[in-house]
Order: sequence, then C-alpha cells, then structure tokens
Amino acid sequence: MPVRRAIAAVSIMTVVCLVSFVYSYSKGAVKDYYSTGPGEMGPTVLEPGKMTVEVDYQPGYAPHDDALVQFKSRAENYSGRSVELLKTETAIPTMQNVTIENVVSYEKEFRRSPPVDGDRVSIYVIYVGGKFSENSDVLAATYLSLSIVVFKSEIVRYAPQGGMCDDIMIVNECKVERSALVHEFGHVLGLVGLVYASPADHEDPQHPSHCTNESCVMHHSIDVYKGGIPRPPPYAFDRDCLDDLNIIRASSYGKYYLKDQRFDAVVVIIAAAGVSGIAAVVLWDRRRRKASTIPQVLSGPATPP
Repeated sequence: MPVRRAIAAVSIMTVVCLVSFVYSYSKGAVKDYYSTGPGEMGPTVLEPGKMTVEVDYQPGYAPHDDALVQFKSRAENYSGRSVELLKTETAIPTMQNVTIENVVSYEKEFRRSPPVDGDRVSIYVIYVGGKFSENSDVLAATYLSLSIVVFKSEIVRYAPQGGMCDDIMIVNECKVERSALVHEFGHVLGLVGLVYASPADHEDPQHPSHCTNESCVMHHSIDVYKGGIPRPPPYAFDRDCLDDLNIIRASSYGKYYLKDQRFDAVVVIIAAAGVSGIAAVVLWDRRRRKASTIPQVLSGPATPP
C-alpha cells in the first residue's frame, strides 16, 4: 500500500507540473522576452502563421489610420503572415524625454497579447509624445525583439499633418509615419545584418544595421527624417534586403525563443523526471520485497545432544 501511494504521488506531481506548464505556455509565456533585442525573433516572425500588431497610444498622439493600413499590408507581404491590427488609446504618462526603461515598463503594464502564442506572434507598437532620450532626432525605434516605439510628436513636427499615403502631395504625416513603421519592422525581422551575415555588401559602415541604398526603407535617413526632401521617403525594402529576408527565414537563430519548441523540451524533461521517480520507487519496492523473503538465521544457545 505505501508503494502504491508513493507511485500515485509521483504520478500526480508529474501531471500537475505538465498541466501548469501547458497553462503557462498556452498564455504565451516567453522566458526572458524583455531581455531580447531587435532581430532576435526575426526567423520566428518569418515562419508561417498569424500576427497581431497591438498599437497603444497616448491621448493626443494617435497613429495615422492610413499609415497603419499601409503598414499592415507591408507586414503581411514581407512576413507571409496574416495580420490583425488592434488600436487602443492608453493612459500612458506624458514626458519630455522618453527612455527605453519607460517604454518597457509601459509595455509590461499595457501589453495584452503575449509575444508568442502558438503560431501567432504579437508586435507591440507604442505611440508617445516627447523625444527619445538617447537621440532626440529619432522618429521611431525598435527596443525589443517584437516591440517598437513611435515618437509621434517628432513625426508631425517635420511633416504636414493629415492627408493620405496615396495623396499627390509629396510629403505628409501619413507617408513619413508609414516609412518609420516599415523601417522598424525591418529591424524586427533582423535587417540589416542583425542576426545574419549578408552576402551583399549593403550595410552602411557609418550607420550599422542600415542599408546603403537611399531608395530603401532601411536607409538610416528614415530614422531621423527632417523633411525638405523633394520626394516622399521610401517605404519598401530593396533587392538586397529582400534577399536577406530569405537568409533570415532559413536561419535557426532566434528560434530558441519559440514557445512550442521550448515547451517540447520542458515536457520531455518533466516526463523523464516523473518516469524516473516512478521507476526508482518500483525498484526500491522490489529490493524491499526481495530482502523480506531471505530466511533469517537466528543465533542462540546450542541445543544439547
């Protein structure tokens, strides 16, 4: 009876562990997500599946709707995933200088979609006023592997507000914002040279992780667009960047963070531990039983003849 109870206890513990991990990972738990950097999830984003783009914004700094629609189209085209847009006005505090620590804390508080959930990945985009503390000229930045911050006040500072991305007007808010979003999405995917070595010599040595081609959306000028250019900023990857996406897609880098693969490894470990525990209990029981069947020789005074 004690052995049966021990086996039952080990079995129950194994099942409880498995259920807890299934629940945790079904919620999209990704270990150490907030320590991941731009591009590290690129190979995962480029796998087949679905994508959520969760957009939170401060009151007064809403994204341009047409820029989001155009960005959604580009994201679907480049990733091969179907994209769902979720836009929410959020009570994010206003500040003059925005740090990475600020936006990470906001994301931890307001993000609703897990970074990875089965075959779905979630890109978190946060729109804020103020300037980036590390570079006041930056329009947007990728601060985690699946997270982008857009400094909306800087975009409208250098581009006429309103309009649509298809307007004849050379430069407007929509076109600049669209380019900034696609540019940062390129960093999410790993461009340029973030998680791979490109066979093409197109990474700008003066501006690492950016393309040398001024007609490519990954050119560094998109980061710090100041207007005055007699043409709208580019919003598409050039041939070299498109070829690089195929290299990233075939790469195994970053797939450590895939929830499902790590979950399989954890399940194997827990199952092995549970089976080992049960086997140990059974082996102990057999030895105990064997020992109990060995005849015992009792010592005592010899019987007189």
